[in-house]
Amino acid sequence: RLLGGLRFDRYYDRLQQVSPRGAVIWEATPRTTVKILYGQAFRPPNLYEQYYAYPGSWIAAIVNDYIDPERITTYEAIVEQELWYGIHGTLAYYHYDIDDLIQPVEISPEDDEPALQYQNGDSVTADGVEIELRTPLPYGISAKSSYSLQEARTSDGRLSNSPEHLGNLTLLFPLAWGVAGGAELIVVGPRDNRDGHRLEAARILNLTLDYTSPVPGLTGSLGLYNVFDHTYPDPAG
Repeated sequence: RLLGGLRFDRYYDRLQQVSPRGAVIWEATPRTTVKILYGQAFRPPNLYEQYYAYPGSWIAAIVNDYIDPERITTYEAIVEQELWYGIHGTLAYYHYDIDDLIQPVEISPEDDEPALQYQNGDSVTADGVEIELRTPLPYGISAKSSYSLQEARTSDGRLSNSPEHLGNLTLLFPLAWGVAGGAELIVVGPRDNRDGHRLEAARILNLTLDYTSPVPGLTGSLGLYNVFDHTYPDPAG
């Protein structure tokens, strides 16, 4: 199958963007599907990045109402495979090209006072591989696990706030009296902050309980986040 699409956007009466996308999908066997995907997208600058300004005796912010959008081009190759005992596996490779990344830049205007202004700057290249397994288990339990290995780089080296390793393990399980539970373990690998310092990994466990009552349309949910109270650093963008 061949799929294609085209999208047109206009922002602020000055930014116009055409975003194509396409896919080739091949049912190689009744249990194997191969996908080749291509797409383009963009993010227009928000009002803060364009117009926020303030004076200051040491540092100030300056308006930039001619800033362009960030643009991304994506390429993906995916194999989906039905395995044994109802297990479903996915293996994907992706490559991203990002241009005109919007970022704050220190400049020196005419009065020589330092100032910050949002401008289009670096380009980013990212490559990654992802594997995912979805597994049905006895007693109505299901599990999903995924792992991604990725590298995102700018002209200066590794992209800040971009982990090389991402992992996820999810369990869904029925309980009694209309209650179903879910547990999710998220692992975010070490990331660089804006100064290039390597920060430690984050390991977060979340639990949820969903209740469906005998009353039609009445449901409830309880969520517990970061159950082990793990403290981790989170770098700025």
